[in-house]
Amino acid sequence: MGSTGIRRLRRLRPYQPFPVPPDVLVLPKPIEESVYGYSSVGLSILGSAPKTPDELLELMAQQRPGPRGGRGTRKPRKFFQAHLMWYGIGFHEHESVDELEGWHWAAMSSDPPPTIYAGLSQVDAIMRQKWLVAAAEEQARVMSSLIQRGATVYTSDLLAQLTGVWQLTGQFFKDPDTFLRTHFPLTAPPQHVLVLLAVDEEAENEVFEWAADVHELWVVKVDNIYRGSGRSQGRFPDFVIGKDEQAVNAKADAIERENIAAAWTFRR
Repeated sequence: MGSTGIRRLRRLRPYQPFPVPPDVLVLPKPIEESVYGYSSVGLSILGSAPKTPDELLELMAQQRPGPRGGRGTRKPRKFFQAHLMWYGIGFHEHESVDELEGWHWAAMSSDPPPTIYAGLSQVDAIMRQKWLVAAAEEQARVMSSLIQRGATVYTSDLLAQLTGVWQLTGQFFKDPDTFLRTHFPLTAPPQHVLVLLAVDEEAENEVFEWAADVHELWVVKVDNIYRGSGRSQGRFPDFVIGKDEQAVNAKADAIERENIAAAWTFRR
């Protein structure tokens, strides 16, 4: 079979008729249910992501027979079944590849071209939610594994990221004044402290200027020679900030002890 007048498309990203899957910190394995699958690239049917009618026509036009009657680059049965399902076009399970391909040519060449089957929107929403649950479970498993190995948010960058503690550093440098006013209001208890994790040592003056000079808070720098590797090793210290000098020093001492303990744990 053949076709003429097919537009050659060059897409920057794969066609996605539904909302792009949300970013997750830990990717779970793709989930499957019946003919449907879901992963970081979205919904799939029989393992095939959606394609536009033009893309499908182009792919079919590129098929070539193999030597001595082999399949060559011809698309398999599942390819045609999947995309007929994407567009809600009925077919019989036992139809041959030629028959399925014929349905494709007829449907994708029609004017106007077909659109993605509307009922799949609900399927996408259900599969997305199941995938997010799987992502949350996988994140919890990774966090539990790190903690069992003796990691803390001060000794494991991954654990700090997964728990959200690392976000404080980014929030501080985005707007130091608002950040400190928010986290240290007049009603904050004297013992309240917070930790800015993995601050680039080139930016440490900004921490002291805003926290100590402007807001008159106590600041202690905690070096971590075990963080990073090569030229970046030890370059990203933590900073403990608080209203009470004793509370700040106590937290800094605790972090140093955890750093040393973690170093011995992971070296064994």
